[in-house]
Amino acid sequence: MKRTSQIQHLPVKLLVLLSALLFSFGCSDDSTSATGTTVMNNSITPGEQSAELEADLVQLREEEKLARDVYLTLYDKWQMDIFQNISNSEQNHMDKVGMLLTAFEIPDPIVDNSVGVFTDEVLAGLYDTLVAQGMQSEVQALLVGATIEDLDIFDIREMRGHTDIPEVIETYDKLECGSNNHLVAFTGQLAAVDTEYAAQFLTADEIDAILITGSQPCGGGNGRGNGRGNGRGRGSRR
Repeated sequence: MKRTSQIQHLPVKLLVLLSALLFSFGCSDDSTSATGTTVMNNSITPGEQSAELEADLVQLREEEKLARDVYLTLYDKWQMDIFQNISNSEQNHMDKVGMLLTAFEIPDPIVDNSVGVFTDEVLAGLYDTLVAQGMQSEVQALLVGATIEDLDIFDIREMRGHTDIPEVIETYDKLECGSNNHLVAFTGQLAAVDTEYAAQFLTADEIDAILITGSQPCGGGNGRGNGRGNGRGRGSRR
């Protein structure tokens, strides 16, 4: 892949977008950063990217919207704080991927940001399925949350192996860290009601490793958006 070697060759608009992307890592609402430092590697070439990277970013943009939309819908139903808090974080994740799409000049698949509307028919069907499950009970809603984070982490890990562009890899790392924290939050509330989440995409050992590690700093911010809140007094995050 051809890469730009001098930052001054990039248009001003793209410089602003890249600066915003890197700044957002220092203000992530998933957790608190140990250093708050991000190194600028000028590796993005607008209009030039592999078909695989384009497909990955387009999928990830709508996959983060799927998480946001399901959580907003389940919050409306159950009024559990965890869904509102994590939906805010998913919006942040959507924005990060959206900045990469813009920087690479990849068309945004989100042409209608309404809840439950998707360009990808598979994700549209998955939204309906997950919402139907989550409407059955609060426990089922929490299981849906854990399922979404399980899927997100699985897909992000696979996508990371498709690129060597530093800005993209760093975005993936931040998103995976946030999803790990969300999974910890959902499984913590499930444990409080004596329910265990069974791995569906990651292996059981991979899930266990995330839960043993617990919530981690993801690069800045104040810890909001990681599921803090006890679901109306029942089940705090472990």
